[in-house]
Amino acid sequence: MLEYQSMKKFSLDKSLGRIAPQVMVGLPKVITASDKNLELKLSRAIYNALGVTIDKYLYEGASTRKGTSIECRRIFFYIMYHRYEMTVKHIGSLYGFDHSNIVYHNKKTRGFLSYDKKFTEKYNKVIFELDKEV
Repeated sequence: MLEYQSMKKFSLDKSLGRIAPQVMVGLPKVITASDKNLELKLSRAIYNALGVTIDKYLYEGASTRKGTSIECRRIFFYIMYHRYEMTVKHIGSLYGFDHSNIVYHNKKTRGFLSYDKKFTEKYNKVIFELDKEV
């Protein structure tokens, strides 16, 4: 799965007398084999624990706001950040999110884990499935 991102390059627009952005499209994002392996392992654990496929909460379903999809996405990002120690910028660039979205999801997940028993139960199921694979 090779995705592309745009990168802005600035040039001087002499007719307007200011700097104008130019967009260059086609630069590949760096997705390493270890990133793909972690994604596979984690998505399999979420599927085994909660019965939700990765398409429902990340790829085609990335824009959905349904409860189960949001919970799975939050758990996914939280584990990628805390357990696999990926940066929020790296996680965001891999899945087409801004780094601030990852920070927001991690903050909400931390809050839910502190008081929501059902969410904590789902999270623990995913962690159990993840540890079972190792």
